Amino acid sequence: MNDIAWDFSNEDETFNLFNSEMNLIFCDICFNKISSRKVAVAVSGGSDSLSLLILLNNWAVCNNFSLTCITVDHKLRDESYEEAIFVRDFCDKIGVKHIILEWKKDNAAVAHGKIEDLARSARYTLMSDYCERESINIIAVGHTWNDQLETFEMRKNLQSTEFGLAGMSRVHSISKNVKVIRPIMIFTRDHLQKFLIRKKILWKNDPMNDDSRFKRVFYRKNIFSLDRKELINKSSEIKLFGKKRRDIEKQAVCFLRENIIPETIKFGYMVFDSAKFLNEEDEIQAEILKRTIWNIGGKKYAPKIDKITLKNIIELKKIKTLGRCLLKVTKKRIAIFRENRNLGQKILVDQNGTFLFDNRFLVSIKDGKFHDELTKCVISSCKGFENTFDKSNLSGLPHEVVCSLPCVFINDKLVFKYGSKNNNFEKASIECEFVHKVNLFDIFL
Repeated sequence: MNDIAWDFSNEDETFNLFNSEMNLIFCDICFNKISSRKVAVAVSGGSDSLSLLILLNNWAVCNNFSLTCITVDHKLRDESYEEAIFVRDFCDKIGVKHIILEWKKDNAAVAHGKIEDLARSARYTLMSDYCERESINIIAVGHTWNDQLETFEMRKNLQSTEFGLAGMSRVHSISKNVKVIRPIMIFTRDHLQKFLIRKKILWKNDPMNDDSRFKRVFYRKNIFSLDRKELINKSSEIKLFGKKRRDIEKQAVCFLRENIIPETIKFGYMVFDSAKFLNEEDEIQAEILKRTIWNIGGKKYAPKIDKITLKNIIELKKIKTLGRCLLKVTKKRIAIFRENRNLGQKILVDQNGTFLFDNRFLVSIKDGKFHDELTKCVISSCKGFENTFDKSNLSGLPHEVVCSLPCVFINDKLVFKYGSKNNNFEKASIECEFVHKVNLFDIFL
């Protein structure tokens, strides 16, 4: 990352700094692996995202990329649609394609959940789905260095790990083919607002940004009271934590890529050599286990593994289960299986015949000659049915693995078991694959 641009001097410098940051980001994410010359930008109409739109449009024109602007109408305020139209009109003036995505929120979920978290999750899901459909690999979002400072303060208050104190990464994956980038984290909000004023461009102010009921706003107001020296000191801390996180993640990912057998991932478990694992430093060991447990267990968040937890797993063997996983540590190998409980209840298949079972296996039932029977399909685990089919393709798999594989039933009759060649349902093709999280082999930059 470039140094933080605290003060605005002129437009040319701002464009040059932004272009330099984009070049660094594309170098980090291996530009040659990006399949399309398309990029999207998330714009709400505020000063941060509007500045990003202007800077990114200039970069896209210079680098022969097509740019699509996305505005999510969350409908949390009456003005949200007007703000989306404001962005659309601005895009028309500068010749950028614009799309409005509407959040059709679940009012019951909103009533019982944290509205900030729900809105953020919905926003990224809507944008990711759109970009997947349109073969867009990159979404730029408008987080500034102010947002990074707020994140640091929030996580510090929650006694976060050093990884958390590294703050937001400038690149991360949100789906198999889509990455989010944060190219204006090198700028302060004050810098960008002066940039817009110089260009005589107005922006929209979101009143929720000043609503103290929201946790982030509380920390935002605290940061306003800090002087420049204090802000620079905090920024230096964040950068040091960020460098340490990148180094640890890079080594952990290298270990996983070199030592995990692809065939084990296919069946939803992982095994690696104990000696090679123990040769790594403690922090790298913890990161390796965190990523593998997160993927095999299928939970929403990765487990926290500190030095005490790591010792209890590896040396003392006090911890046998963690994050819905069973851990088996021997002198020769370390094996991580899905724990054989809470494997997902029997789930009726919906009309499109696709379901993510246990948050790990994607099961697709193609509608062949049995449309009337599709709604009678049920997906469950193989637990209790391990010996029902021949084991021609399951021989050698540990019992814990076979139990956790998905089965398909029709009218209470077992017709498909993942991995078995002797599946006896001929009216439709049933496909299944283990879906590991996109961040398994990702490095946060």
